[in-house]
Amino acid sequence: MKNKLLFLVCLLTIALSQAQTITFTDANFKSKLLEANTDNEIAQDLDNNFVKIDTNDDGEIQESEALEISYLDVANANISSLDELSFFTNLGTIHCGSNNIEELNFEANTQLSFISVSYNPLNQLNISNNEDLEILLCEGTMLTEIDLSSNINLGLLDCGGNLFTTLDLSNNSKLTSVDYSHSSLLQAVYHKNGDDTNPSFLGGVYSLCRILS
Repeated sequence: MKNKLLFLVCLLTIALSQAQTITFTDANFKSKLLEANTDNEIAQDLDNNFVKIDTNDDGEIQESEALEISYLDVANANISSLDELSFFTNLGTIHCGSNNIEELNFEANTQLSFISVSYNPLNQLNISNNEDLEILLCEGTMLTEIDLSSNINLGLLDCGGNLFTTLDLSNNSKLTSVDYSHSSLLQAVYHKNGDDTNPSFLGGVYSLCRILS
């Protein structure tokens, strides 16, 4: 009886462990996370110390381990999907530029204040639930539109080299700097006062526009 009970406890422990293990759709994303350690600058904990994410050395990332991370730098890692970033709900900073990502959804990452997604073939970016976002770098993507209406604390925006025709900044009263250069299709920028203004056009590129609060 005692052996049977012990066996059931072991089975339950294994089941719970498996349930907490994150299954990644992109092997390169998982591999990059497993590279994190105290000697590189891939991940920081909630105290802003560079750390190893896989703290139990099982070659997997558990949900509990993801919750301990506040900063990730997974740029230039040949990543196509960051879907499992939704488990990193305490994330404040994400660097994921220069990858192969077409869609990004940060809806679950409500604490993000810094997002860098530049130089991805992005065609969809969901930051509608990121009210704390202060800095957004999305230069050189394939975005045809960007919704910034919920990002009321946004202070710096670099969105040059994209494909949108309009840029609505009317809800972003805290913006101090915007760069929409090299956006050749851009026709109108709506500033915080609601005015429709045409960006300066110099030598075939749109110039840097500064919005002062």
